[in-house]
Amino acid sequence: MGNELSWLKGLYTQNESDDDDDDDESKFLIDETELYYGVQISQGVSTTVYFGTYMDKSVAIKVIETEKGTDESPQKERFLREVKLLAAAKHDNILKFIAYSVEPAMRLVTEMMTGGSLQRHLWHIKPATMDRKDALVMALEISRAMAYLHENGIIHRNLNPNNIFLSESKKSVKVGDFGLCREGLEGDFSTDVGSYRWMAPEVYSRELHGITSLTTRYNHKVDVYSFAFVVWEMFTNKTPFEDMDNKMIETAVMNNERPILEQEVIPLGIQTLLESCWSNDPQQRPEFSKISKLLEELLNQIEPGWDSIPASQPENLWGKISKRVCSCCHWIRIRLCCCCPSFHWIRTRLCCCCPSFRSIPKFLSSCCPSFRSIRNFLRKN
Repeated sequence: MGNELSWLKGLYTQNESDDDDDDDESKFLIDETELYYGVQISQGVSTTVYFGTYMDKSVAIKVIETEKGTDESPQKERFLREVKLLAAAKHDNILKFIAYSVEPAMRLVTEMMTGGSLQRHLWHIKPATMDRKDALVMALEISRAMAYLHENGIIHRNLNPNNIFLSESKKSVKVGDFGLCREGLEGDFSTDVGSYRWMAPEVYSRELHGITSLTTRYNHKVDVYSFAFVVWEMFTNKTPFEDMDNKMIETAVMNNERPILEQEVIPLGIQTLLESCWSNDPQQRPEFSKISKLLEELLNQIEPGWDSIPASQPENLWGKISKRVCSCCHWIRIRLCCCCPSFHWIRTRLCCCCPSFRSIPKFLSSCCPSFRSIRNFLRKN
């Protein structure tokens, strides 16, 4: 495991033109002829994520947007940092990297986690809470992913429900979004990095106390602090420091205020874990290797004999068939060209469960660039 991320070494040195690194990176460059955009999934301040296909596989396409006339260097450095980490990481609970580009735009292609983000899932089931066992399983998977990063000398620095992605069954998760990660388990790093609600107290700039330094010294335990808040949310389905702005959150955190541990929804073992993980003192926070062992023990109490979590649950025959049909449906939808006269008619009626699914090509105008590829695809399948 230790050598898997070794090519990240030297990322922050001046010599960034090493031939071996160039070879490693070039093999992941996007083949434009194989990339197709679908519907927009989400949009942030500087990023837009689309559903799409690459090499005939469902993927997520993250496009980094830059303002004209602004210096792209910091954003480009952050983007390439994420590319290097994802390309090197090999773990069942870390988002799988597929390809990237810098020109004509900074784009990152990863596997498509059809369950969406943990944040969206929690919003969707509100005011209900997650099943306790499901929450424990996900907490363990997140802990294992973070232990892997820390064992390889990487700090995530932005662990929160928006950067944790669910499988289609919503029973398993993967950690993503490594744009703010840093190599080295301890050092003088930037302040105010990450999302305020999940940010450890030592990361704050301390402007409220008259300290205006842009850097401060902290270590990998900032991820443990963030992890505690993610787990608290999974059990309570509440937002930490709700109705507070960033300054109010900073004041609360620096005054050692933490969310309420409700006994009726949070198991005693988890309460004890959270209290240690979100301690003001980083030295009191446990390592993720220890957290993983504790979570395994708690799962054993729920289901005796539990000793591992499979990467995926076996599907029955109908599950496999319906999954294949649905993927065909998505494949066709994103290839329908808007210049085709039949475009809107087909997209509003396209149902992969319809017996006439394979008759779709006859509705396509032959002027549509997608006509031949869709027809050939259906014939093969």
